[in-house]
Amino acid sequence: MSIEIREGRPGEASLVAHLFFKLFEKNHDFLPTVEGYILNSIAEYYDDYEDNGLWVIDDNGEVKGANSAVKKGENLAQLRLFCIHESLQSKGYGNRLLEIAMDFCRKMNYNHVILWTVDICSEARHLYSKFGFELTETKENTEWADYKMTEEKWEVELE
Repeated sequence: MSIEIREGRPGEASLVAHLFFKLFEKNHDFLPTVEGYILNSIAEYYDDYEDNGLWVIDDNGEVKGANSAVKKGENLAQLRLFCIHESLQSKGYGNRLLEIAMDFCRKMNYNHVILWTVDICSEARHLYSKFGFELTETKENTEWADYKMTEEKWEVELE
């Protein structure tokens, strides 16, 4: 069994979108409407391809996780599409994906990094705080599922 984290290749962004949607549909009962949000995130990645990064967990040729960094301003990046298949969770892959993304942000001189998540993603939230992110904003979301959840904006300043 060979598992590696590497840069995403052409054509894999759509696989990431599919994985992200399927994980959230299965684990959190997300509605099909969230797929549009995910696809917009993928499209944004390609808007400024040279200044953005995408990394995948490759499990014997199958994309089983991902993270991306998207330029949002002169010194600002947003982490997006952070997801890991259940079979690989709690094995250090999330930590490594975040390390790679944060190293990329430093290399690109993005000294301010943001991300949006939802309150039901407790494991990811713990990881974000470990990397210095702080919760700075919340808003209610009733569009992605048949229940209320809270969207959360997390931010960190890089040195």
